[in-house]
Amino acid sequence: MDSKTINIAHEIEETYDVEVMPIDIENMGKKEMNDILRKAIDEFPVVDVEVKLPEWVHVLSNKNDIKKHYLNKIKESVVNVNKIKDVDTIINYYTDSKYINRAYISNLDTGSGLVTLNLESSDELYNETLKSIMGDVNISKASILKVFSEYREGQEEQASLSQALKMTYSSGYGIVYPTLKDMHLDTPEIIKQGSRYGVRLKAKATSIHMIKVDVESTFEPIIGTELQSKELINYIMKDYKDDPSSIWKSEIFGRSLDCIVKEGIQAKLSMMPENTRYKLSNTVTKIVNKGSDKLIAIVL
Repeated sequence: MDSKTINIAHEIEETYDVEVMPIDIENMGKKEMNDILRKAIDEFPVVDVEVKLPEWVHVLSNKNDIKKHYLNKIKESVVNVNKIKDVDTIINYYTDSKYINRAYISNLDTGSGLVTLNLESSDELYNETLKSIMGDVNISKASILKVFSEYREGQEEQASLSQALKMTYSSGYGIVYPTLKDMHLDTPEIIKQGSRYGVRLKAKATSIHMIKVDVESTFEPIIGTELQSKELINYIMKDYKDDPSSIWKSEIFGRSLDCIVKEGIQAKLSMMPENTRYKLSNTVTKIVNKGSDKLIAIVL
């Protein structure tokens, strides 16, 4: 081994803290050189593993069993991958998967340490998942086309409802404004004003008015002594600081607080008679059409 080779070997030993065995390059065959290069590449670090999932799996909720299976398998397969030589072991974690049809390495960049792992699923699994989400709906090309057509038609309505809800929450009153297709034009009429004539064009359109109503529900259980009442309050509020939503899961007399309050609010809302709702709708209609800014309400 000449002096140049010795210097390179010494430099590698100091940089990577490994022992470099002397190599006789002149008498080495092509296979032996490839083996050495392969072993050297195997020691290169893996910086990142990029995993490509089927697009439909990616959009599933993280609570979905299929999505959870994919995520768990990915974690298991890459946890011990530190060097290029470990990449081959990744595929072994997917051989017994019931949801992953095929797993393969599509890219291995030794320079950047980036590994790309592709996971594929079967068409049968997609169809089964679609059926479970859609329920009893017959899944076919026609039914899917119908769903997307209805979704397209409902986009405009959803946008109007969303805007009206924002108005309702912010100011207490929201309006879904009618579109051109909601408008109906009556037959034009000739009108007379004194000695002059004109035309009356009358149009009608349905608008939806939303009113924010704060409903109060009171629950007053009689416990017994003052001390017992304080103990109940402490029980309800014990986890409130760490998790404010936990108060709704507190059980009183065998029922959760959220169920008790929800039933109380629903009972109050259902108490509003049908004829009162009709009168309220007519009142708003008159206010809008007459442009009145004065209202006297008597609630008995």
